[in-house]
Amino acid sequence: MHNTTATYENELVRKLIDYMEEKYACDISLNELADYVNLSKEYMCNLFKHTMHQTIMQYLQTVRISRARIFLIQYPEKHVAEIAHMCGFESPSYFGKVFKKIAGCTPDNFRR
Repeated sequence: MHNTTATYENELVRKLIDYMEEKYACDISLNELADYVNLSKEYMCNLFKHTMHQTIMQYLQTVRISRARIFLIQYPEKHVAEIAHMCGFESPSYFGKVFKKIAGCTPDNFRR
């Protein structure tokens, strides 16, 4: 019986990951994600953290920054603020802060 539960929980986490990887550019809330997988917000957050060893929002930031790294190289003509917006960040300064925390350098330095 336990195996069935684990499989079901893994499917829910996979569904959350797929959703975030598809809609990373949108403003995604925990309530929206919980509705999407039909779970309480608390249970969903605990399940995700237990399975992935990071919070949902940490995971979403990682997805957004990995896209940003691709876009910074792919679109050298675009301003960092544009790329931040393309990756779901409202504030370019917050984007810079998160980018530096995850990538270890500023978006401008990464591009160089």
